[in-house]
Amino acid sequence: MSDAMNIKKRIFDYTPQPIIRPVQAVLVLLAAASLIFGLLYALSNFQVFIPHQNLPHIPLLLGISLICAIVLFIDPEQRLKFPFFIQRQLIDPKLAHDLRYLSLRSSDAVIVGHRRIREHWWQRPQQQLQLKLHDAQQAQWFSCALHQVFNTRHFSRLHVRATDELIGQAVMIHYLAKSRHIVQIASAANDDNFEYIQRYVDAPYAQYIRLHRIPTRLMQDLNQIESIQAFRKDDESGFHLDITTLHGNRYDVLSSAKRFDLLEQVLSPLIDFVAYRQFKQNLKLRQQLISATQLLRYRRLWPYLLYGIVLLVAFQLHWLAGIVALCVICYLYRTVHQQNDPPFIVESVK
Repeated sequence: MSDAMNIKKRIFDYTPQPIIRPVQAVLVLLAAASLIFGLLYALSNFQVFIPHQNLPHIPLLLGISLICAIVLFIDPEQRLKFPFFIQRQLIDPKLAHDLRYLSLRSSDAVIVGHRRIREHWWQRPQQQLQLKLHDAQQAQWFSCALHQVFNTRHFSRLHVRATDELIGQAVMIHYLAKSRHIVQIASAANDDNFEYIQRYVDAPYAQYIRLHRIPTRLMQDLNQIESIQAFRKDDESGFHLDITTLHGNRYDVLSSAKRFDLLEQVLSPLIDFVAYRQFKQNLKLRQQLISATQLLRYRRLWPYLLYGIVLLVAFQLHWLAGIVALCVICYLYRTVHQQNDPPFIVESVK
């Protein structure tokens, strides 16, 4: 798949697309439920997996069909989300144009304000940031789901709470030109101060890490790290960590960075401390692989194996359990598939 297609898919997956035509959306949902009902009814008549004596009543099949349709198209951020060829008929025309033609722009900016608005009563409140772009004379409002633009919305633990602490922060953004939806945002600061990682250390097992500042790309990418290599340069007293992620992003961190010890604590589950100690104590070592991530290369495969086992067991128990398991797996597959997408848009996009 080309870079443009990857970017378009990522933007469609992670950009909030509030529906402005709710009646049409409900009709689409009912049409999908009708198709599922027809399929289940046909399968029941042919006794594909439902014994004749266990044929369900029509109301039960209708209920199952509606639940399946809801599970397939439910979205935690905007209630319903359909395939793009349908979704573009239900959302704001400017946003549909941006998504269809990939009207993407990038810029550095400074945050000067924030607010939450709700354009229609059936929509969730939308977060907006007021940004002063480097090439603009006046600040403009941009839509930005702060808990959704970092990596993937289902797996990332980073949630940024919009407070006045954001005001004045320099950021780098990618946004859709006409609708002004931010699809990627990161702090413009260098990785030379890790005081913000204190929240990771304070709550290592928390479901979400709630921040009051936009994190750097490194912090957004912490859950994607694949390997860590330490090395020294002849003209420096300290050492560097060369951090590589599953998607090929690389970060060079100097050991003299402020609160480097906090970064070490966060990376501790991935570090082979025997190798790391040897590298620190033996100054003659110029380079050392210090990561212990042999199992990380297989972590993309285990969800699919688990889903297959659950589906097989469910169908063995009861056909209804199998249908429910299939719907849940379809929803979870979508999230796992999104997790495999590169978390950042390439810098060459303008």
